[in-house]
Amino acid sequence: MVASKAAIDAKDSTIIAGPTTKWNAGNNFTSATDENGNPLQISDLTVTGSVDPTKPGKYEITYSYTDGAGNQISKTITVTVVVSKAAIDAKDSTITAGNTWNASNNFIGAKDENGRELRLSDLTISGKVDTQTPGRYTIVYSYTDSAGNTISKTINVTVIASQSPDNKNNDDSNVAPFNNDGSNENSKTDDGDNSNISGSSVKAKSLKSNKDQSSQTLPQTGEEQNTLMSVIGMLILALAGVGTLWGFKRHTKKDKQ
Repeated sequence: MVASKAAIDAKDSTIIAGPTTKWNAGNNFTSATDENGNPLQISDLTVTGSVDPTKPGKYEITYSYTDGAGNQISKTITVTVVVSKAAIDAKDSTITAGNTWNASNNFIGAKDENGRELRLSDLTISGKVDTQTPGRYTIVYSYTDSAGNTISKTINVTVIASQSPDNKNNDDSNVAPFNNDGSNENSKTDDGDNSNISGSSVKAKSLKSNKDQSSQTLPQTGEEQNTLMSVIGMLILALAGVGTLWGFKRHTKKDKQ
């Protein structure tokens, strides 16, 4: 009695989920032989199980065959459906009107369904930026992988008006000049507190100045008393001198007589 040479060979596989992904039993079938070692076609086998290529997951498929001697053989494999690794990364930006712009300015990177790097040229760019007109512009970077999955990244490019030299001069002319006391008009607050403080400070300085001048020109209380006593003393001495002189003249006159 000769042993049957019937055999089946098949393999596991991994596919990416997507609307255009297809699968059939022939994708994992390698080969098969009957009891005599003659090659078999996949159509000679019985295949059980199914795969939904649009939904991630693991699916088991069994290939089986019954030879002429009634021997049944089988081979079970696994088909793994995974999520696509396709991705796009880009950033928003702000530019001044009059500058140049292109899609690469905001592009950071991208990957295909297997995680391999993509170039900007592999992507589709939609939208445009008018660099002469201020406003917000929407740009979309998109890519469709081999499984039919379309991914996209939307960013905004904001164009702001440039400041002309005339505007800069006008801005400079709005700067308040310095006052005589060294203060600047812009230093005043909306509620006028600084103005009041500045006014009070000026008044205080004026009062202090007047007080200093008064203290220099007017004598103090003690000085007034000393001056008065000096005057009185001088008057007394003068009167005494006059009295002595008068008495001396009178005495001389009597002696002559």
